[in-house]
Order: sequence, then C-alpha cells, then structure tokens
Amino acid sequence: VLVLVLVTSTSTSNVTSTWGSVEKTCLEAAVIGAAPSQEVLEKMDMVDDDLCKWCSDETGSYLHRHWRCEGSRGFREEYNLPEDIVEAAQDCRDPGELAFFERGLYPDQRHMAARPLVELQVQWDKLPPGGLFQGRCYIDGAGLHPRDRILCRAGWGICQLDGDMRVAGKAHGNVPGEVQHAGLGELFAFHQLLVHCIPPVVAVTDYENLVTGLDAGKKVCTASGQKDAGAWKRIWDKVEDIGRENIQLIKVPAHKSRQDVLNGTAGISIRDWTGNAEADKAARAGARLHPSSEELRQQIKDG
Repeated sequence: VLVLVLVTSTSTSNVTSTWGSVEKTCLEAAVIGAAPSQEVLEKMDMVDDDLCKWCSDETGSYLHRHWRCEGSRGFREEYNLPEDIVEAAQDCRDPGELAFFERGLYPDQRHMAARPLVELQVQWDKLPPGGLFQGRCYIDGAGLHPRDRILCRAGWGICQLDGDMRVAGKAHGNVPGEVQHAGLGELFAFHQLLVHCIPPVVAVTDYENLVTGLDAGKKVCTASGQKDAGAWKRIWDKVEDIGRENIQLIKVPAHKSRQDVLNGTAGISIRDWTGNAEADKAARAGARLHPSSEELRQQIKDG
C-alpha cells in the first residue's frame, strides 16, 4: 500500500516536472527491486559487510536507506512527505520493495566527488551595527556547476549597506545537505535574514520564485511533493514568528551592467544594484564552503 501511495504521489506531483529518464528509471528499479542495496550485495558476496555506507549505523536495507538513515533525511524533508506515511514506513518490519533509489544502476564518476556539507555554516564578513541586520537588506543565492545536479554546490549571501553605499553588514553560508541548487540558496538567504534581523525588515531579491512563493502562501509552498518544501516550511515558521506585516519583499532585475544602471535603462537603482552585487559575491563565497569538486569535474570533462 505504501509503495502505491508514494508512486502515485511522485508521478502526479511537481516532483516529476524536473525529472528526466534517469530519475524515472531509478524509481522504477527501486519499486520492482532491481536496485541493489548494501544488504543484497552482502548476501551475494559482492561486499564485505551489509552496513549502510552513509551512516554505518544499521544494515543498508531499502527500508533503512530511504526511511531511517540520517544521510537521506534531507530528501524526505525537502519533499515534505506526509508524516503518517513516513512514520508507517519507519515502523515497517517487512520493507518489501518500499524504497526510492537515489542513484543509477551503473557507477557515475561524479558520485566520487566529496559530498556537500551537511551542517549549516554561517560566516560573518562584517557584523552590522547592533549585531543584526535591519532596514533594507539584500539577499542572493548561488550555485557552483549549476547545470550539474550531482556536482552542484549552493550557497547564500546577505548584505546591508550604509548611507554611503558601503557594506555595513555582510554574511554568507552554505546550503546544507544532499539537495543542492541555486534556488535553494535563494531560499536559505531569505531564511537566514529572518533569523538574523531586527524587524521590520525589507528584503531585496532578484529571485522571482521567492516573491511568488511568499505571495502564494504557506499551504502552497509546503504542500506534500512541492519542491523545496522543507526550506519553505522553515521560512514560514520565521515569517509567522516575526509577523508577515513586518516583512517586505522587493524584486529587482538580475545581472544588469553598471552602465545600464547609470544610464537608467536597467530598471534598478545604483544602490540596489550595488547591494545585489555584494549579496551575489557573498553567496558565491557560501557555495565555496563546500568541499571542492572542480578537479573531478575537470577530469570527467577531459574524458
């Protein structure tokens, strides 16, 4: 029953809108039992032990890998699966084919890259007056290797300017966990601003999905199967804590040249352009906190 519920959910939700043939094949392989687990490989004498290679805490069964392992918790949280389904799966004593397999059946060199940081790191480049952000602030997210879903590493940045358009406060950090993309960095930037601010606060962003998501409301953003639902849940927890009336979100154009800004054709003021650029630099610094995969990426590219 659980398998049918999950397959129905993933096949009809927004999850599959970004899936290609690889992801869909992996799902099919997992459901029919064609994806080997560590437990199965040990029984076939292909490996020395049956322990999970991610956490080494339990036997690497389908049940453990997809429902109990701390290493895969990020996947469960980001898609905000219904709690009753997760709890039922975790309590299951007969896992059967209950699983979602996260990688292909054949080795991919990109999986040899150092994994993303699992813990959030907050780096202060400059503490703002009073130790917290306030007033008009600039947020941005960035991703290294953004077109590669396996090697992508994401970060976030926040900046506050003083009256002379100099940096008055600045912070950056990584996007923690296995799910990595630049859009998630944008969401983390907004969340961290709400965590480290004195309300009321004005957040200036160039990420359209953040603005539309906040306008759509909590129910839409955190719906089961919604992409980045876990990050949105954290955002809405802070929004409700601070008060929506104390938060203003402003969308500005992205990636405009200084010349276009100065001659008035960019649709953005020089102050907002400067703040956005500083936040972008901070976000890239945040992405670089992850262990580098550049050397491996170059090796693969060179063949």
